[in-house]
Amino acid sequence: MCGIAGIFGPALTFHALEAMTTALHHRGPDARGTYCIPDQSIGLAHTRLSILDLSPQGLQPMADATGQRHLVFNGEIYNYLELREILSEYPFRSNSDTEVILAAYDKWGVECLSRFVGMFSFALWDAKASVLFCARDRLGIKPFLYSWDGRTFRFASEAKALFAAGVDSRPNHETFATYLAHGLYDHSDATFFAQVHSLPAGHFMLLTPASAPAPRQYWSVRIPDACDVAPIREEEAIERLGDLLLDAVRIRLRSDVPLGLNFSGGLDSFTLMSIMEQLSPLNQRLDASTACFREPQYDETWFTRRLMDQERWNSFEIPTAPGEIPGLMHEALWHQEAPIGGVSTLAYHKLHREHRKRGVVVQLEAQGVDELFGGYAYYSRLAAGTQSIDAWLGANTYQDASPFLAPEVLAPDFARLGNPVLPDRPSTLAAPLEQALKIDLIYRKLPRVLRMNDRLSMASGIELREPFLDHRLVEFTFTLPSSLKIRDGVSKYLVRRLIAGRHPEKAALLQTKRAVVAPQREWLRGPLASWVGDLLHSAALRDCGYFHIPALQNRFRNYLAHGADNSFFLWQWCNIALWFEAFGKLAHTTAQARTEQPCAFSA
Repeated sequence: MCGIAGIFGPALTFHALEAMTTALHHRGPDARGTYCIPDQSIGLAHTRLSILDLSPQGLQPMADATGQRHLVFNGEIYNYLELREILSEYPFRSNSDTEVILAAYDKWGVECLSRFVGMFSFALWDAKASVLFCARDRLGIKPFLYSWDGRTFRFASEAKALFAAGVDSRPNHETFATYLAHGLYDHSDATFFAQVHSLPAGHFMLLTPASAPAPRQYWSVRIPDACDVAPIREEEAIERLGDLLLDAVRIRLRSDVPLGLNFSGGLDSFTLMSIMEQLSPLNQRLDASTACFREPQYDETWFTRRLMDQERWNSFEIPTAPGEIPGLMHEALWHQEAPIGGVSTLAYHKLHREHRKRGVVVQLEAQGVDELFGGYAYYSRLAAGTQSIDAWLGANTYQDASPFLAPEVLAPDFARLGNPVLPDRPSTLAAPLEQALKIDLIYRKLPRVLRMNDRLSMASGIELREPFLDHRLVEFTFTLPSSLKIRDGVSKYLVRRLIAGRHPEKAALLQTKRAVVAPQREWLRGPLASWVGDLLHSAALRDCGYFHIPALQNRFRNYLAHGADNSFFLWQWCNIALWFEAFGKLAHTTAQARTEQPCAFSA
């Protein structure tokens, strides 16, 4: 797990590469390195978080056995040991998964991507072919950002490294308008910066000195038409699910540094906990950490304690108090470079910071089960036929059906820039539930969660592993009928059957677990109200030009007086104020543009 960056083109300088590595130091605090060949206009940079093969042989940029290829890589190839056996004729010089990528490319070329089980983004310079091979993992767990000015290609794990190399950091007004008016973000190759793009998940690029970036898809999850779903016996599906989960977790326990579990206490994280117990020696103590709140109605630590085997686990509860939110928000937003989901995200930001203090460098968590097995309430409505897929897409409501946006406070010219159209939609011949699951997995939900998880963990130099997003498991779930995901209104049916068979004593308790909740609504009206008020009166918010300020202030006063079912719109405004404050150059650029042009927002 690391930070990667590079420059390909005439603007290459060693100074720019060094500036990029400095900007990414938090992602890889253990080492840094560069590879720079001005005659070939190629430079690669890397900051290392040492996880596998802690020796100098694991350093990057890494050269292959011929010295003709160099690689910078962020992530993990979890099946690297199995691939080493297949590639045994290659003259390996390290025990790292990084060198396995070089060996796999040597044997299979770009087809190596189909062999990897893991999370990754990388750039491989092939000097013999004069080609830069860039790729991102199937689900987009690891980031790959880039900019192209018509002559020079720059890439990095985070946008701030691109800015260090001279990329223009103006805001992307259309992205902000889509976020504020429709609640969509991280759903396309656009970012919140006009000149920065994201390589889509499951895509790669081959760049030559004369070519522009042209992403090509190498993987996409396929969902069958409703009439083409292959029959499978329920017991067979449970057995297959258990086998896939076991192998996904098994290969993600490979580490040369201490690892632990993020434990929320729900069905998903308990499933992961039980598999970790199964795969670990009986005398091994395991670490589990829980982010929590001390307000009685939101404190669920009593629940996690009842689920956890105290003989096997060292349990750490990490509470977050309202007074910590302003500082956490300033810190986290700089790392996120984009809006933060809410108070719960900040609690996880703090949790990872505490992990690092204890020396736990790798964490596993159970992200993705909801998007694979229908864990949210609206999935049940789609499965039951009480809501259509088009009504769901156009509802502009949160997962609990509450209204969560406030488009009426936006400046009209700005609001019209919002574009809620998804880049692609699944076939309408598939079952509505399956369509919604794929849309959430690829566009509407998981991409922004993965972006936030990457940044909040890497801000503290922590590697976060997502075993339930193993592509083999993802592909399997989309071959299953909807009835094995939601049955009689019960979500995640097949996972519940699996756990009930293995832990019947816990099954009833897991049925009572609520969705993850945080005291955000109460805090924004109570102990954080003055902080929010200051943000909503800030020059950063006013000068961005996105809002009709009197309407916004009136809506805030109404919220203080009466509350609301959902506070996301208010959290959006705080994000905007702090985003423009954190990236001051952007706020200045936007304000200047509004001064010089009567209408700053044009398509």
